[in-house]
Amino acid sequence: MNSGATPVESEEKTSKKRRLRLQTDPFIFFVSGGFILAFVALTLAFGERARNVYSVVSGWLLDNLGWMYIGGYSLIFVFLIGIFVSKYGNLRLGDDDEKPAYSVPVWFAMLFAAGLGATLMFWGAAEPLHHSFNPPRGDFLPMSQEAIDQAFEFTYYHFAAHMWVPFVLPGLALGYFIYKRKMPARLSSTFSPLLGRKVYEWPGKLIDALSIIGTVFGLAVSVGLGVLQINAGMNIMWDVPLISGVELAIIIVVTIAA
Repeated sequence: MNSGATPVESEEKTSKKRRLRLQTDPFIFFVSGGFILAFVALTLAFGERARNVYSVVSGWLLDNLGWMYIGGYSLIFVFLIGIFVSKYGNLRLGDDDEKPAYSVPVWFAMLFAAGLGATLMFWGAAEPLHHSFNPPRGDFLPMSQEAIDQAFEFTYYHFAAHMWVPFVLPGLALGYFIYKRKMPARLSSTFSPLLGRKVYEWPGKLIDALSIIGTVFGLAVSVGLGVLQINAGMNIMWDVPLISGVELAIIIVVTIAA
C-alpha cells in the first residue's frame, strides 16, 4: 500500500530522523516516550496520592467494566473459532507458496512457553489456593467445597481457552497484514482497511504510540509481579527482607539480563 508521501516529504522525514539520530518515527517516539516519562515522574512526585488515584480508577474499572472484559473475551473467542472453521481458516499467513518455518508442535511449544509457561509455574497452583482461602465472590467459607469449586472456575477461566485470546487475535491480525499484505510491522497496519492512507499519517502513528505505551505498561506489571515473587522466594529461602530496595535491585538485574 502506497503511503502517498511525495519524494520531498519523504526526504524531509529522513533528514529529521537523521538529525535526531532516531531509528523510529519522531512522532511515535516522542509521544510514547514523553507520556511514559511524564507518568513515571508524576507517580514518583505524588507518591501516596498517586497510589490512591490509581486504586480508585482500578476499582471503578473493575466494578463498572468487568462485564466488558469477560464478555468481550468470550465474543472474541467465538469469533476466532468461527474463523478457524470457515474457509479463512486455511489462509496462509505469507506468500501462497511459502512453507511454515516450524512444525505445529514446535510452534505450540514456543507459544506455550512464552505465553503460559512462566505464569502457570506459579499461578497455576497459587491462584486456586488463594481463591479457596479468599473466595472472590459470595459468602462461602474459606476452604469449603463451594469456595474450592469457585476457585477452580476462576482458574480455568484465566488459564484455559480464554487465556489464548489476547495472544491469538493481535497475532492473527499482525500476521495477515505484515506477511500477507506486506505492510510495516506496526499495529497501525491492522487498521489500514479503516484508515486507508491515513495509517501512515498521525492517526496511524497515534495508534502505534498507544500500542507502545500499552506494551511498556503491560511489561512493567509483569516485571513488577515477577519481582514480588522473586523477593518473596528469597525471603523464604534466605531471609532476604521484603523491602523496596531489594525489589529495585532485582528489577535492575532482570532489566540488564533482558
